[in-house]
Amino acid sequence: MVLGINERAWSGINIMVFGKTPLLPMKIEQAMAAASPSNEVRIDSFEDYNQAYDFTKNQKNVGLIFIQENSDGPLSADTFKQLAIGYESKGWPCFGVLVHENSKSMMGYLSMQKNKNLISYISSNDLTSPEKTFATLNDVWINFVDAIESNIIPQKLQETLLCLASPILSNDSFIFRTRVTTTLIQNLNISWLEMLALKWQPVVQALGEVNPDALKPNTALTQITSLATVDKASQNILSAAKSKIGLVNRISTIVNILDESRIKNTLEIELSSVEIENRPGAAALIKQIGKCKEGILQFAFDPQIKSIRTVS
Repeated sequence: MVLGINERAWSGINIMVFGKTPLLPMKIEQAMAAASPSNEVRIDSFEDYNQAYDFTKNQKNVGLIFIQENSDGPLSADTFKQLAIGYESKGWPCFGVLVHENSKSMMGYLSMQKNKNLISYISSNDLTSPEKTFATLNDVWINFVDAIESNIIPQKLQETLLCLASPILSNDSFIFRTRVTTTLIQNLNISWLEMLALKWQPVVQALGEVNPDALKPNTALTQITSLATVDKASQNILSAAKSKIGLVNRISTIVNILDESRIKNTLEIELSSVEIENRPGAAALIKQIGKCKEGILQFAFDPQIKSIRTVS
């Protein structure tokens, strides 16, 4: 499973393809639907601007727009801005992917520069070729999550929150947890919002203990990270993996346990406990942890993380 095409990857968001080359928007829509049948109902395509505009204005759920760059007429950035109005009226940013047929153009680069919510500039062939569609959608999904993160938590604010949380959550821990989370979710059914929640939950949790006032102006972040609350009742990986809490909470809890084990120098022991349960018929999360064991240990020895020493 690729993150960008799993059935929950785009939860709450519809996708539009808009372009004026006859049949191209439909071909792109069909290719994306074939790559991810579970997301077929989220995708619509249009060749007529007025129809596309009316659709986005009335539906107010189109949060990602693949827009073919204009060879003449208005700059694509301006067309995208108008199509994004409906979704952005709800208070969330809309993002776009600029699509070219032959090669990238100066007008395309000007659009990318003018509207920072255009997050990718790709060839239509990358979307319509079956051997490329999977990887292309995954890259778009990752760019989308990064763009949402930057919009909700600008870089300077990220640095401030991490600094304020540092008495409890070290930079080592944040780096380790982020890498482990990204690795664990590769084959799991995680949405874009849950990915953001998993990354920032440790920071919000730490701030809640050392500086609650820092969270007051950041209610959106607090609400998002509540999706990934850690289950304090789970004392080890196996109990967390087998618990009845939601998948995102289980992942958050397991990452928390792994980092605590890293700090205590018992990471390898904790991971080894999974091997006994990692057999045919085991839960998907157990299998994923077993598959990622060596990678997690490598993250712990990364030179960026100064304090790591695992037990041999």
